[in-house]
Amino acid sequence: MGVKVPRLLVPLWVISAAMCVAMLPALADGPIDQDQVLPLLRATKELTISTNPDGRTAYAVVPDTPAKGTADADRTISGQLSDGRWVLFVPLSSGNASTGDIYSLMWVWIDGRARFVGEIPAENDGLGQLSTSIQDGKIYIAWPTCCPREMRTKVNELDGIRLRLISDSVTGSPEQTDALATPPAAAESPGATNSAISGEVVLLLLVIGGLAFYFLPTLIAAGRRKRNTVAIFALNLLLGWSLIGWVISLVWSLTVDAPGP
Repeated sequence: MGVKVPRLLVPLWVISAAMCVAMLPALADGPIDQDQVLPLLRATKELTISTNPDGRTAYAVVPDTPAKGTADADRTISGQLSDGRWVLFVPLSSGNASTGDIYSLMWVWIDGRARFVGEIPAENDGLGQLSTSIQDGKIYIAWPTCCPREMRTKVNELDGIRLRLISDSVTGSPEQTDALATPPAAAESPGATNSAISGEVVLLLLVIGGLAFYFLPTLIAAGRRKRNTVAIFALNLLLGWSLIGWVISLVWSLTVDAPGP
């Protein structure tokens, strides 16, 4: 005998799907996608922008500063700071392979809106090869100094829309840049190991308890041997995350089956 799906389930599923689609932009990995970079550049009043015919690059100038270069939408760098805010870097290429990027433009998202932080220079008298990244919630700005194998890295936090220096270091080779400003790992004590294990056990119990509570309507229906247990499970699984779907499946599991013919 086929399972009868209540008529209420179809509109609820449609509403659920629409809500998931509406949430997709918020789940994007970063503040904006690459197609929005050039509009952001043009909307930033602190910049003078000339869009190139390819539609992917633009020549950007920060007035009253030496900062200028070609911005490429495909070379942007974004990441989240330790406080959850998103930042975006748009490198400015000099057009010369030997110098690469001499400046990088930076934005931070505050209350869902982009705020222009300013231009970040490679402080090496025009040698260029500027590198920016987000690591462990901090802003890393690196460039070669006088020698190709010597790299200088500044690690910063963002105080409002201003960079605040945490550390300034020089290493002997570019490969060591990622390790800058990272203190050596301390040896773990037995107590710390036990605490970590206890935390994992607690997390596992919370997950099991959460799943049991989430599927409580299905468990009740199975325990009461409801004829519509499969349909209740489907409603619980697909719409249980919404409070309405969970309550409906719970009430349904508690109803008494009509007598058979």
